[in-house]
Amino acid sequence: MATYFLFLDELKANNEYSHFCLGGCIIEEITYKKNIIPFINNLKHQVFGNTTTILHETKMRYAKEEPYKILRDKTTNNLFWTGMKEVFSKDWFWVMCVGIHYEDYKTIYNLDSRILMTMLAKPHLVLRK
Repeated sequence: MATYFLFLDELKANNEYSHFCLGGCIIEEITYKKNIIPFINNLKHQVFGNTTTILHETKMRYAKEEPYKILRDKTTNNLFWTGMKEVFSKDWFWVMCVGIHYEDYKTIYNLDSRILMTMLAKPHLVLRK
């Protein structure tokens, strides 16, 4: 039986977004080790000159601090994001997400936020492979 990795991240409801969203990807271990890690490490080496830089999207987008300042250069930035686009265009993993309208859910089920954050509500599941 194959082993899989599950990577998740959340987007909390706030003034700009009215939904709480949880998204991520499911990757078979062998694909992760044989394809994704070498690809990402090669891309990191090309862009940052090492394989240890953590790819934190917000820090990369703003490029205000080291080692992300290099992404201010248009050519380097394009190289990096073209590489990332290539990773996501391959058939290496499944992408999924769920979202709930935070305030509507609280009102409908008369829940306080502590209870709400421990539940998943009628999620819309999108699976891609």
